[in-house]
Amino acid sequence: MIKSILLKCIFCALLLFPVFANSQVKFDVLQLKVPSKNGPSIAASLSATEVFEYKNIQTDQNCIYLKTGLRSSKIENIKDWILIKDTVEPLRIDIVYSKYPVRNGVYNEIYPLLCNRLINLFLMDPNLNKQSIAWNKVLQTNCISDEQVNTLFHGIVIWYHTKKKAKPILKPSIKKEIASTIEAGNNTIPASKKATADQTSLKDIEYSINYIKNSVSFPDSVKTALEKQPVNHQLEAMKLYLESKIAKEPDIKLSNSTNEELKKYNKAVDNFLLNYGGTEDVVANVFYRHAGWKNIIVINDWTGSMYGYGAQVLRWHLLNFKKSGIKSLTLFNDGDDKITINKTIGETGGIYSEKADNILKIVDLFNLIMLKGGGGDGPENDIEAILNAMDKYSDYSEIVLIADNNSCVRDIELADRIGKPVKIILCGYDPKIGVNPDYVYLAKTTDGGIYTMNDDLENIETAIGEKGEIVKFSDKRFKLRSVRCMDVKIIKSESELYTDYKKANQEKLNVRRLDLNNQNIVEIPKGIYRMKNLNYLNLNNNSIELISPKINQLKNLKTLNLSNNAVTEVPVEISEIYYMESINISHNKLSTLPAAILNMKFLLTLNLSHNTINNVYKDNSLRKLECLNLSDNAIREIPKSFGLMKKLKILDLSNNQIAVIPPDIINLSKLEELKLENNQLTELPKQIGKMNKLKLLKLNGNKFSKDEKDRIINSLPGTQIIF
Repeated sequence: MIKSILLKCIFCALLLFPVFANSQVKFDVLQLKVPSKNGPSIAASLSATEVFEYKNIQTDQNCIYLKTGLRSSKIENIKDWILIKDTVEPLRIDIVYSKYPVRNGVYNEIYPLLCNRLINLFLMDPNLNKQSIAWNKVLQTNCISDEQVNTLFHGIVIWYHTKKKAKPILKPSIKKEIASTIEAGNNTIPASKKATADQTSLKDIEYSINYIKNSVSFPDSVKTALEKQPVNHQLEAMKLYLESKIAKEPDIKLSNSTNEELKKYNKAVDNFLLNYGGTEDVVANVFYRHAGWKNIIVINDWTGSMYGYGAQVLRWHLLNFKKSGIKSLTLFNDGDDKITINKTIGETGGIYSEKADNILKIVDLFNLIMLKGGGGDGPENDIEAILNAMDKYSDYSEIVLIADNNSCVRDIELADRIGKPVKIILCGYDPKIGVNPDYVYLAKTTDGGIYTMNDDLENIETAIGEKGEIVKFSDKRFKLRSVRCMDVKIIKSESELYTDYKKANQEKLNVRRLDLNNQNIVEIPKGIYRMKNLNYLNLNNNSIELISPKINQLKNLKTLNLSNNAVTEVPVEISEIYYMESINISHNKLSTLPAAILNMKFLLTLNLSHNTINNVYKDNSLRKLECLNLSDNAIREIPKSFGLMKKLKILDLSNNQIAVIPPDIINLSKLEELKLENNQLTELPKQIGKMNKLKLLKLNGNKFSKDEKDRIINSLPGTQIIF
């Protein structure tokens, strides 16, 4: 797919290159092809700047990072620019290098690299070769070694303004209905200033500031204090005000609200819709068709062109709160103001949630996230937001994603982590253009569906290729968009199991499962850290003492087995393997339960038995953990935070030195097995009877009195108890 895009770009470039000689171009392409002769003069025509690291540069403008690598001129992510180029106006282009290598105190610029990067840039988009664009050459000076320099960004950065779009027109019936509920005299902003594009410009932010500042809910005292302040000061002050206001707003129940309160909530939502309303009522249409959906968590793309759709969700909930079924609303803006190069799959951020009944809080949240958003590229962090909402609201029946058909999904490769059907309400869908393949992939992977204004696409019949591409799509009602957003690394369970390190090291990118059990290894081989697609790693029964911080490079790792080694500590970097599911470091020499592991939100199984652990940190984020084995250690005290592991089914604390079990343990409502044998217990919490799913309770080797034993037996009549 990328090749086809590139070929089209090259064809267009070949057609346009002859025209350049007679237009206001910056570079003569024929000269670029002879860098040995023309390189010095071409390099001299660019402004030159030295920085420590390019990522530290700050700006109010939007930008896109086109990565090439240290010594390469090939642009790796052409598609990112192709997808947005028609909606933006380029202002400045930076060619980013490192001042490296320096030999005998002198850095010699590599002119072929500069010229070839420019040639590839113009092959991608001939319209970028303009005198009107500011051209810069940026040299990074934080250069120590090949390995370190390779961690820096190298390539081309395009800075741009967002082109303005016309205001979306609401259907007359909706516009009339909204207008009728708004009191005369409310301030509105001319349509020409409205923010509708996903890459929010400075002018978009200025518009949002004026809209929020002049809304009826914004107090005059704060408004007066902001007058004549610079835009950036107003922006920060308004963020602080809205954050404080949201924190103070009480939780409400719509079912207990008076008519006057409901009118107030409706007016707040209608004000927002009047300024940011969408062109179609797709959200209401879908919810009307599927009135049977209940206990719903809604996840909403909250970037410029999607503002109206989020408000439609809230409006639907207000009009139908007795039967709407919506429990919460999660908004995501792809990282707040984070620049593209700093966005990490699964950890991009910019995600906010609120209960659906808290209407005024959500409207304030609409405005706050609008002010916090801006900058960056086109793709969005849909999957991260879904996983975040699932983690925050565990008691739900339906997942509904309000998605932008015109935006790619940045973290589509994480779709298989969801494990629940996702119902995708597709906004901005045009039958002539078709359905974004990312959402077809997401619906198919989760066994969910796609919903447009008039149609439902469920039980999707499609075939997915090795890179996540849709190779077969048979629904005749829907056309599939021809452009594929991004590849997906599909890790199949039947992948070859490598047991020979030499062979695996030769085929690094093919290795998904590696078993080096019982091979007399004293140090984790460095080549393993370059196996980017590694999913399963078994290093059981070796002599490994240290885990390198480089383990964080194994972003796709799900299962790690380091049992029967000599590991004494775990590096904090392990927590950067965000979606690790299973860790086994039993039969080692750990003295502390690693804090880094306690922060791994998606861990399902953790085995740290047979160590010398005597210290357990008070806090943990193991909200999805199902099995925890800490047996055969030296633990004396169990933190109250253990009661927060609500998904836990098996907890083994046998053979320790525990004298007291905290009452919070009863919050483990899904616990089926609790093993506490061979400790120093004399009693269990009085509320132990509330653990009604407990099937097995092992208490032998403790110091319970006969009366306490009888009480425990009577409290848990359906549990097998061993004293």
